[in-house]
Amino acid sequence: MTADRGAGTAIERVGVVGAGTMGAGIAQLAAGAGLAVTLYDVTDELLERGLGRIRAGYERAVGRGRLSPDERDAALARLATTTRLDDLAAAGVVIEVAPEDLALKLAAAGVVIEVAPEDLALKRQLFAQLDRICAPGALLASNTSSLSITAIAGATVRPERVAGMHFFNPAPVLPLVEVISGRATSDATADAVVALAERLGKTPVRARDTPGFIVNRVARPFTGEALRIVGERLAAPAEVDRIARAAGFRMGPFELMDLVGIDVNFAVHQAVYEATFQEPRYRPHPLQARMVEAGALGQKTGRGFYRYEGGRPVPEETPDPFAAVAPPGRPANVLVAGQGPAADDLALALQAAGQHVTTYSSEASTALERAGIPQARRLREVLLTTTIAIEATLGPRELKRAYWYELDETLPPRIPVLALALGQGATELGSWSARPERVAGFGFAGPFADAPLIEVARGLRTADDALRGAVAFLRGLGKEVAVVGDPPGQILPRILAALINEAAFALEEGIAAPADIDTALRLGLNYPRGPLEWADLLGLDRVVTVLDGLHAYYGEDRYRVAPLLRRHLLAGRPLRG
Repeated sequence: MTADRGAGTAIERVGVVGAGTMGAGIAQLAAGAGLAVTLYDVTDELLERGLGRIRAGYERAVGRGRLSPDERDAALARLATTTRLDDLAAAGVVIEVAPEDLALKLAAAGVVIEVAPEDLALKRQLFAQLDRICAPGALLASNTSSLSITAIAGATVRPERVAGMHFFNPAPVLPLVEVISGRATSDATADAVVALAERLGKTPVRARDTPGFIVNRVARPFTGEALRIVGERLAAPAEVDRIARAAGFRMGPFELMDLVGIDVNFAVHQAVYEATFQEPRYRPHPLQARMVEAGALGQKTGRGFYRYEGGRPVPEETPDPFAAVAPPGRPANVLVAGQGPAADDLALALQAAGQHVTTYSSEASTALERAGIPQARRLREVLLTTTIAIEATLGPRELKRAYWYELDETLPPRIPVLALALGQGATELGSWSARPERVAGFGFAGPFADAPLIEVARGLRTADDALRGAVAFLRGLGKEVAVVGDPPGQILPRILAALINEAAFALEEGIAAPADIDTALRLGLNYPRGPLEWADLLGLDRVVTVLDGLHAYYGEDRYRVAPLLRRHLLAGRPLRG
């Protein structure tokens, strides 16, 4: 980046192009922070509508005690409006907001272009005009959520003074601002925009110019994988949302798409997919296209993945075939077969939950010995008392399969087997057994003791009795249970692995720092954790196991592991380290 003296000087005057919802919100923030604001729109009617939004925002703040009447009046006094773009010439920074009537705005300048919002040609035209109008020291910022800052800045003669300043809607409420540096953006310009965001009371994160920036890129798998899961009938939208909420997400992916608008979500998927030359990780799903074609766009049309009446979702009654399955009346005698941290974690959690645990492993575990958990030297030692067997090995397929031969040889047919199904689906795990009907998969995210919900995967040959036994056992531990479809990773581990993988790709490409990636997803989308924080909780071995399993299962590059992620796993280093 080039040096740029003067860009770091304090900004006291702000121009906002566009008085729609977002533009009015930004103007409200800036005037409330003590800055002189000039709000531009093409007609007095549009400006008055924007002022109405600003006044209403200030009134709410006064009513909640966050602003005094005098402070409200002073903020309004700092706000000027204009229908002349030239009146922005004195501003220290001009923030362009992508208004839906941008074609009309340009028509006032003698150019008539019919186009949808977020159109690169329109933004380049507007920035070329602003470049001619504004003082040489002014900064130009775009609130675009997906278009290239480098391409927008290329329409000016001073691209080093152009940056992205992506607010989230509603701007007065949501705390995050993405500050995006284009190829020519100077460090001083980026620093000045960060300082401005902080003065507006926001938390800025820095990003390099890439399709979708941080939030709209790294978050693609949250809805993208969910759509694929539902498209393959592995779970219903309501069940996917229930699983996500149990993990701490405020909204599940389908609730989120209905709120934002399925058409909007589809458009972002398409934009990022095309801008990355059809990278498979961002491929949109046909389900989105069909719903957009049908006009089922979510809350704004009264129907989407859910039906709405009076703005509220109408509950759909879906019969639960396992609703009547009750937990057992006494602790189970559990055989945990496998080795490594996943098996140890499970055995310790089951013992802490009051179960009678015996382990079977080819290697001793110091953690289990200290906890007093007995290890069977031969499986026959525990057959008479075992009520459920759990296979919980992470690692190569050959290591995992090694336990199945002995389980099949020695376990009586009456004993159900729950197998950790992160790298293989339940059908594949069952195919390793002479009795596939008794094999069910299971999965969860994080330590077993802390997981409120466990997913149980049904293979093609899993019997109802085996599923009922698994559900009863897990409910006896106080866990919620979701019975889902077959592929590796089930629902939550699959979505989280894809999110973490995308964050690893972004890190490897130098798009943003680890802390900024986590902050962006937590503040921009209200995630309970950032993707790299999730990686620490899950462990990179689980993440890579899920991704490798999906890659083998589907045979698609969509699930290839980010090289940085695999290197950190091999080096034993966290992604944030």
